[in-house]
Amino acid sequence: MIEPVYLWIHLDFSQVQFWAIFQWEGPSDESRYIIPIENEFENGNAIDPPEETDDLLSANSSVNAESSIKCDVNLMYDGAYSERVMIKNKQLNVPVKITNTAGNPKSIICFFAEYGEKGELLDSVSSSSFTVEAGKTVETNIIKTFSRQAKTARIFIWDNETMQPATGAITLDESESDYYADKLADAGFYDITYQIKGKINTVNDVDYIKFIPETSGSYTIKCISATDIQTSLYRENYGSVKTNFTSGRCWLYEGKVYYMKTDGSTGEYILSIQSGLPSEAENFSIYDFDTDTNVYKKSILNMCRDLWYEDDEKSKQMYDEYENILKQEARLHRLPEFLSGHPKDLDNFDEIVNQYYSTKYKDLDAVRQQ
Repeated sequence: MIEPVYLWIHLDFSQVQFWAIFQWEGPSDESRYIIPIENEFENGNAIDPPEETDDLLSANSSVNAESSIKCDVNLMYDGAYSERVMIKNKQLNVPVKITNTAGNPKSIICFFAEYGEKGELLDSVSSSSFTVEAGKTVETNIIKTFSRQAKTARIFIWDNETMQPATGAITLDESESDYYADKLADAGFYDITYQIKGKINTVNDVDYIKFIPETSGSYTIKCISATDIQTSLYRENYGSVKTNFTSGRCWLYEGKVYYMKTDGSTGEYILSIQSGLPSEAENFSIYDFDTDTNVYKKSILNMCRDLWYEDDEKSKQMYDEYENILKQEARLHRLPEFLSGHPKDLDNFDEIVNQYYSTKYKDLDAVRQQ
């Protein structure tokens, strides 16, 4: 049996101080103990660790059942929800929604810790603390760019008073792993203003999310993938609205809870739920849009030359200004990452590309109007 070794780490969050004891027997094996600073332990003294806190990981940031703090913690890259993964060259946004069901205010600490190749805690610990009033909900956003030395990272949300975790720790590394709930009852809330990018890892994998429409009306729902992945829509009482589809329009009601279940073949997918799209969005073609835009740009170039035909520099400057107006075009027309490994002679490649861009119809139409 390996004799445990305890390492003292003193983290100062300004308003609260405590000792965090990390025990490592390997990069993937960590135990954590929390001791309030008022216990006045001396650095280096031998101690008997307190009872170990529940630090098990969970795909959907499982909540401590006994805690009066309820959390929804999501991960986002490039303005879309993501599975659990560390991407070094991109900024990670972590939307956190915390509800206090207790009868008194609660002080909450969120912090982001990075670990090196050998499991050592790096110096790049970032944190924030705030108070959630009784019966209220607070939303915040943690922003993180990973350091080059980081091999793994963990997101912790703790009750400041008890120094106990309100959720299981969320661990990230460079290998993508499942994050969305595997059971309907465990589904977390998502803001359908944003796309949801996910991955079906095995034939038995299922991803559940839930959402609340802000307005009643017709919604266009699309599930885009290069494989046979489908989605299903359910009501709050788990009754089905529409099942096993990749594209459809459904009438949803303001303030009601709905669930999406995504499953099928293994592979990546993008889930999009948009309200108020015109019917022409169903038949939107990115190729037609490209053609229209290129014709428009050529006409602008010719106009600039006609107006400033004697001054090439002014002509170029004027055209550059129009190019700046259309600068969104390059970003909007970039192929989705999940298609990067698929050849253009894929049977449904054109259909997938058109379907992907039709989910972003509002953005593309705004560019077209410019």
